[in-house]
Amino acid sequence: MLHLVLGASQAPAAVDTSPPVVVAAGCGCCLALSLLTLVLLLLRCRLRPRALFLKLQCCAATVAAMAVFLHAVHRPPSPSCYAALATTLEALLLIGLSSHISKLLLIHTELMRIGNLNYAVVGVTTGAPLLAVLCSHLAYMSAEWPVRHWWLETGSPFFFMFAASAALLCVLFVLLCCTVLRRLSSLRANKLADAEAAGLASR
Repeated sequence: MLHLVLGASQAPAAVDTSPPVVVAAGCGCCLALSLLTLVLLLLRCRLRPRALFLKLQCCAATVAAMAVFLHAVHRPPSPSCYAALATTLEALLLIGLSSHISKLLLIHTELMRIGNLNYAVVGVTTGAPLLAVLCSHLAYMSAEWPVRHWWLETGSPFFFMFAASAALLCVLFVLLCCTVLRRLSSLRANKLADAEAAGLASR
């Protein structure tokens, strides 16, 4: 994936006519491992449906993205399909990334005792990246910019939109992770204080 994205500006023609073996091998390994993980998660989805749903979402998005890569590598699409494939890849990769933020948000809502917002959290964190993808696709089509490749080529509007969205998701993940860890530390300190108070009272 990285070879396709970063090497597009150097030798795009070579990638179109004879895709590197390392790309197909990497995508194939990722697809196989993601499928295995997806099957194992499906076998356990009844135990903790909300948390496992987000893991299933990440695995399914990865499987779909790798399937698109492998199909396009082995059967190069026509130029008329480049924009649709680039948009699909962007959406799938952002859905996979957003699932990690959803997990942290679910933990945060449980800690704050507002569990009734669980489904709203999942919907917002999944829908926001898709809305960004839709806006970038509409802007790309309305401006009638030429689409030279089906992947997220470096320097293209698709790539910049994906990079900006991914960076924003990473920043939100770090901030939310710090918030959750701080909340857990506070709860642990309160629990220890209550335990000490109970021990002193029992004496």
